[in-house]
Order: sequence, then C-alpha cells, then structure tokens
Amino acid sequence: MSYQILKEYEDNLMLIEDLLGAGITNNIQLDFVGHSLFGNKYLGTFSADNYPKRLHNGEMFIINNKSSKQKGEHFLAISKYKNKVYAYDSFNRDVHKLSKYWRHKSWINANLQRDQSFNEKNCGSRSLAWLISFSKHHDKIIGII
Repeated sequence: MSYQILKEYEDNLMLIEDLLGAGITNNIQLDFVGHSLFGNKYLGTFSADNYPKRLHNGEMFIINNKSSKQKGEHFLAISKYKNKVYAYDSFNRDVHKLSKYWRHKSWINANLQRDQSFNEKNCGSRSLAWLISFSKHHDKIIGII
C-alpha cells in the first residue's frame, strides 16, 4: 500500500509540474491549481503571518515560511483531518521551527523524510501533490512521503 501511495504522489507531482513547471511557483499559480483541484476546500496560499487561524476538517492551504513583509522562501502544505492539523514540509524540518508565527500551533509534522533536494525549487508543486495524496489517503500517507 505504501508503495502505491508514494507512486501516486510522484505521478501527481509530475502532473503538477507539467502545469506549473519544475521550478519556483508563486501564490497565483498555486491558488489557480489548488482551487481547480479542491474547490472551496482549498483556502488559498498565504504568508507566514497571514493565514487562516481556524481550519475545518477537510480544509487545506499552502503557506510560506516568510512573512508578508519578506520575500517568499519556502512553501508548506497544511490540511485538517479528524480534528488534527497536518503540516507537510518537503525538506522534512520541524514546522514549528520554521516561523515564529506558528511556533505555538499544534500542527503535526506529516512526513518523516526529506522529499526535496536542496537544489530543487519545486516546494509549491510538491505541496500541491502532497495535498492531493493526503485528500485521498489521509493518515495512511503520514510517514510515507
């Protein structure tokens, strides 16, 4: 099962990169694809200091680790399932240490390994691909990617 989920994630990433390219993305691109894929469940793409504080089950968004006053640096995916909020960082860092704006949040680190090399610039596409997989497999995906 885990191999199938990982393969599906990789296929989703290829599809997203076919749409957006394999490099840097911006909030407009991510919002367009996110809303196309998830409709109202996708709340948008936000800066670290300006994101939805309340999240209902099934809702999701992408967040940058920099504030609105800084140049964006790295995107992460956030989604709520069964009253738990999961945060996916393609570099597999502790999300609580990435921004002072969400240090206090009870977000759960969703992945247990790094998925992106440091020379890749596709964290936005990876965040969307993870949201697709998470929306289908929920807690079964935790620790696979």
